[in-house]
Amino acid sequence: MMALTQADQELVRDLREAGVLQNVDGHRLDQSNGIILVCCADGDQMPDIWQFQNGIMQGQRQTSRIHTLSLNGGALLIPEGSPLNAEAHEDIVLLKHIHEAIILKGIHTIALYAHGPCGAAGLAGLTLVEVIGLLKQAGKRVREAFPSAQVVCFFHADKGETKRTYFASAKWFEWLANPRPYHSVIL
Repeated sequence: MMALTQADQELVRDLREAGVLQNVDGHRLDQSNGIILVCCADGDQMPDIWQFQNGIMQGQRQTSRIHTLSLNGGALLIPEGSPLNAEAHEDIVLLKHIHEAIILKGIHTIALYAHGPCGAAGLAGLTLVEVIGLLKQAGKRVREAFPSAQVVCFFHADKGETKRTYFASAKWFEWLANPRPYHSVIL
């Protein structure tokens, strides 16, 4: 099991300061009928992600209702042209299964997750900036495919001794347009 590098932890700190990664306000996410969770299958991260998602569901439901769609790379497979999805068409598979979950379960809230570090992203040579960029692209594609659904992007950071889930906000695009000097090298 690996943790974010010191440089990536500094990047996470910068993204928090810029309002890109924000604390999660669970009450703002309608999970009264459950949630479709699209995340990486990483067994080192899944227990924390599941516990977190279940925790923010409390108060909206009597019982947990998390419909999980999990492949290596998770939501990073969804953007068209994703380097994690060069030949397998797993984007189409995930979109199909999201659609079926909406129909079969009547769940209209979709949580897209990326995490760092991600082994699948590492195999593809992606930086943390590229991971979050793909997450935001996934959100855009899922919103376009399912306009009546509530789609939320989360980033799960493994800092070694601590793990934390953040809401990945639309401020991402402002941050990309106005990079700070030290992270322009990362871009």
